Amino acid sequence: NLEPGSRIAQISKNCTHFIITDLAIWMAGHVSVALYPTLNAETVRYSLEHSESQLVFIGKLDDGPWAEMQQGIPEDLPKISFPKHISPPNDFDQWDDIVAKHEPISDNPSPDMDSLAIIVYTSGSTGRPKGVMHSFTTMCAAGDGISKVFDLSEKDRMLSYLPLAHVFERWVVQIGSLYYGFHVFFAESLTTFVQDLNRARPTFFISVPRLWLKFQQGVFKKMPPQKLNRLLKIPILNRIVKKKVLKGLGLDQVRYAGSGSAPIPPELIQWYRDLGLELLEGYGMSENFAYSHISRPG
Repeated sequence: NLEPGSRIAQISKNCTHFIITDLAIWMAGHVSVALYPTLNAETVRYSLEHSESQLVFIGKLDDGPWAEMQQGIPEDLPKISFPKHISPPNDFDQWDDIVAKHEPISDNPSPDMDSLAIIVYTSGSTGRPKGVMHSFTTMCAAGDGISKVFDLSEKDRMLSYLPLAHVFERWVVQIGSLYYGFHVFFAESLTTFVQDLNRARPTFFISVPRLWLKFQQGVFKKMPPQKLNRLLKIPILNRIVKKKVLKGLGLDQVRYAGSGSAPIPPELIQWYRDLGLELLEGYGMSENFAYSHISRPG
């Protein structure tokens, strides 16, 4: 019973229910406002009030950050909790109870393409977070545009772990999977990240320079750079070494890899390319849904 175009917030780490919630909000004719799952209470309150959110979904959150964040959620704001096995303990209206009490919709609502779809809040590194508005048209333009660089299909696989509350993951993982039908896996936690990569065996993988460097340092701990460079110069053996290194990282099936959010050293890109990984660098902003610049394959 909300007015059409009402803002509905969700606070959650990446999971299936995050995307389901977005779809439900859109099909009901409303606007999705996703907040980072590690904000402080002041920023949570500011974002909810600034966006004029009428309802908030509480999703997959760690106990520590949630204890801080819930201090910033107004008491009179209606709250819906994701299923109990996902969300932190709470006494809010429960997802499963609501689903059990209501018949599924029978129509197939389709929004006006130029209507507001999401408000994305920036990190606030230059002051108060800014609410960046995107319509379905701008999101779809980015979803369609990625096909001009990558030949993605339902055979591809991605691991979702960068925040879906940000445009980068929203574009490539969420909109990309809806456009091309590829399989999305979700990381369980930071401590299980390597196991999650090996479970997903992604064919398309995006990350940030800090993690690409961390991967490299992990390889060097097991094999000093001098020894690795020497082995890579030996014919036939170099192919075995490349495959072993990439398999150890869970990246041996990757066709395309991307780096964004900050500059990445050219020598780090070259190091991965020497291993046979097509690592590309991208640049974008919240304002253009991260759809801006990228180095092309080859």
